Amino acid sequence: MGIPLIKPTPPAPHLWQKYLIDSYAKNQFCNFGPAVQELQSRIKGTLGLKQKPIICCNATLGLEVVLLAANLTNCDILVPSFTFAATSLAVERVGSRPIFVDSTEETWHMSIVDADKRLTKRTKAMIVVHPLGMTTDPLPYIDFAEKHKLLLIFDSASTFGAKYPQYPGQLPVFPDNSGLCEVFSLHITKSLGSGEGGAIVSGDPDFLEKCRRISNFGFNDDAEVELLGTNAKMSDFQAAVGLAVLDTYHETLRVRRDLAACYLRELDKRWEISFQCNAGNLEQHTFPFFPIKYHGDMQNLKGCLNAFDIGYRQYYRPLHLHPRYNSKKRNKKENFPVCNELADKVLCLPCHNSMTLADVVKICNLIKEASDGK
Repeated sequence: MGIPLIKPTPPAPHLWQKYLIDSYAKNQFCNFGPAVQELQSRIKGTLGLKQKPIICCNATLGLEVVLLAANLTNCDILVPSFTFAATSLAVERVGSRPIFVDSTEETWHMSIVDADKRLTKRTKAMIVVHPLGMTTDPLPYIDFAEKHKLLLIFDSASTFGAKYPQYPGQLPVFPDNSGLCEVFSLHITKSLGSGEGGAIVSGDPDFLEKCRRISNFGFNDDAEVELLGTNAKMSDFQAAVGLAVLDTYHETLRVRRDLAACYLRELDKRWEISFQCNAGNLEQHTFPFFPIKYHGDMQNLKGCLNAFDIGYRQYYRPLHLHPRYNSKKRNKKENFPVCNELADKVLCLPCHNSMTLADVVKICNLIKEASDGK
């Protein structure tokens, strides 16, 4: 029997249905119902926030809501090329232009050096993505944004529960001069998986209220359209699942990090591999899978994994290579050397709660065999 790359572990029905008691009692299952409000409060407490987050039906719409609330329309926004397409598509959906930026070789985050070269007269913001579930030191991005008078948004889709370097917990978002907001995904594959969902986090209560209104068709308190809005609200049914997952997500992260530590113990440079993280910074990662950078024969490695039905995937295909973007002069392949290498060499391996340490050892042995050419 093989090992899939991703295997969601949703809570059993009886564990999430109890969170709908108030929803049924009040006959309210949408429009910021009781379960959604409880999820907001629980996330606020879990992350040690000063303000309750705004909960959305998915993180992509959450990004769109943020961009609309910040008036980031008809402008240029710096976006890493090494990310999922949702980041750039959200920018385009609000009428702005994503300007792609190359990555760093160390942790695969957006390169500030390259970002400086990509600035235009129309650049008003930058979206810093934490790729594949790993945070990075936010201070250089805060400094860069301040220097160039840019709004700073963190697309933290995969990092709910990951820590930032130099901070005791989640980034204390955000002083007015250091950033705007952070957006998490609550997709079923994430550490806080409600099925689909997103959470907008900010230290600015006025900004969050604007996001709430935009997520509800732009209505004011008199149900009049005041802002350009959309329907990004989460239902109580999804919120109930999120609440049940929140009860155990610390254990989910513990298991994933134990598996990741096993990968790191079993593999080293002898096997033509480098890593996004190391044993000393596991808490910066949520490990929706275990990413490696493989410097050997990728096709041979894939063949070994396929032979034993081991799931894997190469994440991400950088955005500058996608058909929608690759014809633009600024997106020439040679302008993104690090992203191109990541596209060729990054491979994501299974790291989920249905696995054992023995499963990790099995996968590592296959990698060693592939590297030895056996």
